[in-house]
Amino acid sequence: MIEGIGARLLTAARAESVPGGCLAWSQGGRREIVVFGAADLEDGRPVSERTIFRIGSMTKLITGLVALEQVEAGRLLLDAPVIEVVPELSLADESARRALTLRQLLNHTAGFFGDVLDGPSEGADALEAYARAAGRLEQITPPGACFSYNNAALALAARATEAVAGGPWQSLVARHVIRPLGLRRTGLAWAFPDADVSRAHGPAAGGWRALPADAFNAAMGPAGATAWSTADDILTLGEALLGRGPAPVASRIVAAMTANPYESPIRTFAPYWGLAAQVFGLDPLVFGHDGAVAGQWSFLRVAPAHDLAVVLFLNGGDVRAMSQAAFAPLQEAFGVTLMPEPPAWPAAPTAETDHAGSYAVERYVVDVALEGDALSATMTPRADAGDFAAPFRVELRRQDGDSSGELYLSRAAYNRLSAQQRFTRLPDGRRAMWFRGRLIPEATPGG
Repeated sequence: MIEGIGARLLTAARAESVPGGCLAWSQGGRREIVVFGAADLEDGRPVSERTIFRIGSMTKLITGLVALEQVEAGRLLLDAPVIEVVPELSLADESARRALTLRQLLNHTAGFFGDVLDGPSEGADALEAYARAAGRLEQITPPGACFSYNNAALALAARATEAVAGGPWQSLVARHVIRPLGLRRTGLAWAFPDADVSRAHGPAAGGWRALPADAFNAAMGPAGATAWSTADDILTLGEALLGRGPAPVASRIVAAMTANPYESPIRTFAPYWGLAAQVFGLDPLVFGHDGAVAGQWSFLRVAPAHDLAVVLFLNGGDVRAMSQAAFAPLQEAFGVTLMPEPPAWPAAPTAETDHAGSYAVERYVVDVALEGDALSATMTPRADAGDFAAPFRVELRRQDGDSSGELYLSRAAYNRLSAQQRFTRLPDGRRAMWFRGRLIPEATPGG
């Protein structure tokens, strides 16, 4: 046990308005789990080592593992057109449909807007039906041209895996991950083994409140809509990625996930992107995946050179600041950076209009405007857009030291630390911006 870590976590949780959470790590085969705070603010039930949390986009790493096992077996090819195994795939752009590869689905360079979360079916054919209806996805850039975080891409990657391996995605995850690793408190459907489940919490007047369970779409299961687990089970997954445990992941698969990662245009999301994995450091290698869904957050870090796996679950509050505080004792103890420090918030507001205007996709619009002496971005959803459930506004300030004129920082009202947003131009000359990791083009007149 790291001396005083429990008290440090409690102090940080109170400072950052975090109801509760769990920090766990495995180093050299030795495990530690530290819990703090409440699983539910309404009834005061504390977080325990057995508390179940929704893992959100951490699921993408699991989806990628199952897909890469099929690549390793020779049933899937990373750089062949996906339509060779998913002929029912429909995309808005026919040339993109013919060119799209599994690699581009897994590293978020598919080029289409990926937050169309509803699907035509909630049954066992959910992924096949979603692929048939994927013509709804707006193609913004050609496949492989640039990064844009993409939930739909992982659904289509899972569909390709289904097509060659047989059986629905949920069954494949159970066969290849859950049962071999002995994950006893991990599931992919909305049914929990007992009542020790963390509630999600969101901001409210005077503090944070427990949120009702949200609806989810079966087609988005591979991207993170439905899965849940415990720190103990996710540590087992982390150990498998380190080559330990009852079913170690082949080193060739880990190498495929993390080799030659795609450099991110917004480094506070992740500095690099592998295949269904976020890469947080190259030398030494640190990888994993974070998740956010319906007021719960998850973090997984795997550092092979330090034989270290770390899991963090949080259920509300300023999770960016809390995650920095939670990882700090482990970074000090093990000498490895688990979460790079975000850039400092600039002292002065940005009063310029070079990037002002509306940026839009079918599901939401981001209006960039000068308000007084400060530049702001206001996101307004037009339809179901995942974790973009309600309008919100952030101030934008140009990042200190940036000479490109493209890189800005933002802070939400309940976040102390900054996040990067970036402006750019598309190959066709249109302005665009990466907002919360999604590439959004300038709105067309009348669009």
